[in-house]
Amino acid sequence: MKNFKTTVLKIVISILQILILVPPLLLQYLSDRKMGVMRYLIFKKDAFSKEIFTPSFTFTYVGLLFLGIAFCIIFLIYSYTKRKNNSLIKPIIILLLYNLFCIVYIFYYKFQILISYHFFLIAILIIIFLQYIKIIFIILNYSSTRKSFFN
Repeated sequence: MKNFKTTVLKIVISILQILILVPPLLLQYLSDRKMGVMRYLIFKKDAFSKEIFTPSFTFTYVGLLFLGIAFCIIFLIYSYTKRKNNSLIKPIIILLLYNLFCIVYIFYYKFQILISYHFFLIAILIIIFLQYIKIIFIILNYSSTRKSFFN
């Protein structure tokens, strides 16, 4: 029963990750069609640039993403060498790709000209956070059915 709950929870988190991308996509689409949406996005882009996504905070986010990449690589190496938990490899590779995509998204100039750039960035960071939660549930499920993940 616990495995069923974990599976359902992983599916719900995956669906939530997909749904989180809908609002930024919709805002970007509507920014070309509706002037009010464009004004709102320009206002928010200016506000986010001054408050949440200042250059110092952006480099902090990138540093955390690089730590996430290091975490993924360590867990991949551990999983391959110990052959402990093969169900953990796929979500970690996905998390590694999310982290790399987010770093590219932050620094690539063509993404920065999007009017809903900051909304996309917030959505990607939330998706990465949800992927970490999914990995934690996999580890907890593995640890509850066996003695320990790290032994």
